Amino acid sequence: MSDNWDVIIVGAGSAGIPTAIFAGQRGARVLLIDADKRIGGTLHWSTGQLSAAGTKLQKKLGIDDHPDWHYEDCQRAMKNTVDPVLGRLAIDNAADTFDWLMDNGFELAPEMPVAAFGHEPYRVRRYQWGPNQALSVLEVMEPLLDIEIGRGNVTLSLETKLTGLVVEEGAVVGIEAEARDGTFATIRGQNVVLTTGGYAANPELWADLTPDYPLRSHCNPYSRGDGIVAARKIGAKVDRGDMFLCTFAGVMQDPDDPLSVRMG
Repeated sequence: MSDNWDVIIVGAGSAGIPTAIFAGQRGARVLLIDADKRIGGTLHWSTGQLSAAGTKLQKKLGIDDHPDWHYEDCQRAMKNTVDPVLGRLAIDNAADTFDWLMDNGFELAPEMPVAAFGHEPYRVRRYQWGPNQALSVLEVMEPLLDIEIGRGNVTLSLETKLTGLVVEEGAVVGIEAEARDGTFATIRGQNVVLTTGGYAANPELWADLTPDYPLRSHCNPYSRGDGIVAARKIGAKVDRGDMFLCTFAGVMQDPDDPLSVRMG
């Protein structure tokens, strides 16, 4: 794995997998690594609820909707605390994302879409999920990733942990990684994408980045913030530690273990 890759993607979850798919489809030589034994990341833990305005499905069902209405509903439900830049970025692209999943075989649970589940209702039916929760999303993406692996455009390396970023003349030119057998390697790439997800399985990092809230988490044990740690080591700014999503109906099984939360 010492070749100079076009793209190195760290984290094979809901962000890293589509990044690898699209880069591979464009002919890039892609290395996708993950510390876990399987791809999917938090998709194995999430309910996979998706909301999008202006989708092909809504139009087919005669539902009139617009991203502006979606954004207004989100701000209303969240008491105007949605980040205006990140919120619009996600909401304005949600329909394209959902349509892409549907075009590639995403299956919906019965009676989807709905107006609400677990929060204030949207003004129209724009909320949906698959019968296998977030695994329904993985079931769409994994075959597409396998195609790019089969074409030789994507190389997948599991049980491979990011340990650092390689910097030369102020630019990131690769990664340092630990393989499953305990060996270390320097892997060079023209582009490095960090899609390692959250950090709720790292109590020390949580205390550092989110000190005002106690850690109580139902999360993937590999959500240790390896990308955040590596980026900070080379001077990257990390903020928004106060912006967090608590677990719905979570119950701690062990009062001494903040990661023992199970969903109710």
